[in-house]
Amino acid sequence: MEAKALAAAASNFSPPPLGGEWMTPIFLIFIPALFALLMPLFALMKIVELRFVVALFCLLLCLMPLPFLESIQESGVIIQNINFFSFFEVTLTMGFFELMFITFFSFVSFVISLYGLSYEALSAPSEDLRRSISFLLALAGSFGMLLSSNFGNLLFFYLFTNTSIYWLIKSNLGTEAARKIYLFSNFLSSSFLILGVFTIYQTLGSGDMYEFGANLKNMDRFSLYMAMGLFLLSFFVKAEIFPLNVWIVNLYKESEPQNVAFFSAVTTKAYFIALIQLLAIFFKLSPLLQEAMILVGGISMVFANFHALRELSIKRVLAYSSMSQIGLIIMGIGYNLHQVNEGIFFHLINHSLAISLMYLSVGYIARQYKGDDTGLLRGCSIAMPISSFFFTLGAMSLMGFPPFSGFFSKLLILKGFADYQLFTPILFIFLASLGEALLYFRIIRTFYSNRPSKLIKHTIVPNLMYASIMILGALVIYLGVFPSSLFFIVSSGVEEFMNGKILIPIGIRAFQ
Repeated sequence: MEAKALAAAASNFSPPPLGGEWMTPIFLIFIPALFALLMPLFALMKIVELRFVVALFCLLLCLMPLPFLESIQESGVIIQNINFFSFFEVTLTMGFFELMFITFFSFVSFVISLYGLSYEALSAPSEDLRRSISFLLALAGSFGMLLSSNFGNLLFFYLFTNTSIYWLIKSNLGTEAARKIYLFSNFLSSSFLILGVFTIYQTLGSGDMYEFGANLKNMDRFSLYMAMGLFLLSFFVKAEIFPLNVWIVNLYKESEPQNVAFFSAVTTKAYFIALIQLLAIFFKLSPLLQEAMILVGGISMVFANFHALRELSIKRVLAYSSMSQIGLIIMGIGYNLHQVNEGIFFHLINHSLAISLMYLSVGYIARQYKGDDTGLLRGCSIAMPISSFFFTLGAMSLMGFPPFSGFFSKLLILKGFADYQLFTPILFIFLASLGEALLYFRIIRTFYSNRPSKLIKHTIVPNLMYASIMILGALVIYLGVFPSSLFFIVSSGVEEFMNGKILIPIGIRAFQ
C-alpha cells in the first residue's frame, strides 16, 4: 500500500519553485541540448570559435545544479512528470545523488573542453561544428540517463547518447576503425535494451519505474528475469564491465585523447550509474545477482590488469586499467554495504579524475612522438617533463599511493570489507593492485629512462593544455590531502542511495 501511495504521489508531484523561478530537472537536459542546436547560429555569426563557446557553456553548466540544492535539502527528492502530446511521458527524479554526479560531470566536461581548445586548434577546424554539437548532445543524454525514472525515457536517452558519441568520434581524428567498433557496440547494446524495455511494457503495460517497483511481486517471473538479463547485457557493453568490455580497448586506442577522457570520465560513468540504479531493483528480485556481480567484478579486476602487461600501447594499457577499476567498483556494489559504498562512489569520482588526467597527459605526448608505444616514448620526460609528471601523478593515484585521492577511496573500501571480515574481496584488491604496480611502474620507468628515443615532432605545448592537466592534477592531490572536503558530499549521496531515495525508491521499499 505504501508503494502504491508513493507511486500516485510521484505522478502528481509538482516541484517547488527554485531560486524564485520554476526551474526543474528537465532544464538540466534541455539547456545543453538547446545550446547544441544553437551552435550553427554561433558558427554563422563567426564572433568566436565554437570550441570556445563549448568551454564557456560547460563552465556555466557547473553552476546550473546549485539552485536545486536547497529544494533537495528540504524535500529530499524532486520528481517531475511531463506529458508531451498525450502519448509521450517524461518522468525525471533528482535527489542529492544525481545532483552530485551531474555537477561533477559538468566540471570534468569543462576541463576536457579546455584541453580541446588547444588540441583541436592544432587540427583542421572543418569538423568543429559537428564536434561541438555532438559533445553537448552527449552530455545532455548522459544527464537524461541519470535522471530518468521511466524505462522508455531511459531507452530514449541511452540511444540519444550512443548516437551523439558516434558522431563525436566521426567528427574528430579517430580512425574509421574506431567508428566501426563503436557502431557495432551501439547496435549490440541498443538491441538488448530495446528488447528489455519492450518486455517490461508487454508485462507491465507501462514503463514507469515506480509502478514497476510496486508490482514486482505480482509480475511474471520469466518476463522479469528476461528483462533483467537484457538490461544487464546492454549496460555491461557500455559500462566497461567484463566480459562484454573488450571492444573498448580498440576504441580508446584509435580515438583522440579528449574524446577518450570524455568517454571514460563522463559517458561511461553515466551508463554505469544508470546500471547501479537498476541493480537496486534487480538485487531484490534475484539475490544471486549480487554474487554474480561480485564474481564478475573480481575476475575483471585481476584479468584486466594482468592482460594489460602484454600491451605496448599506453592507450590500450589505460583502457584495461579502466576495466580493472570498474571491476573493483562493481564488486563493491555487489556487496551493497554502506561503508563499502562510500568508498566505491568516492573511488568512482577519483577514477574519473585520474584516468582523464592520464589520457590527456599521454595524448599530447603521443601526438608529438607520432605514437603511444612504450618503446617509442622512452625517455619522453626529458622533452616533455610536465606531461610526464602529471601522467605519473595519475598513475600513483590509481595505484592507491598517498597523498593522492585514490589512496583514501581504496582505504575506505578496504576498511569497509575488513569491518565486515570479508577477506576474499580484500585478496582480489591486493592481486589487482599488484598487477597495477607492475603495469604502471613499467611505464613510469620507460618515461624516465636516461636513454630517450628520438623525438619525431616537437611544438610548444599550449598553455590551455597545461592548465587542464594541472587542474586535474591539483584535484587529485587536494582530495588526497583533504578528502573530507568531498567525503561528506559522497556520504550524503550514499545515504540517499542506501535509503532507496534515488531513481527507484518504491522498487526498493516494496521489499522492506
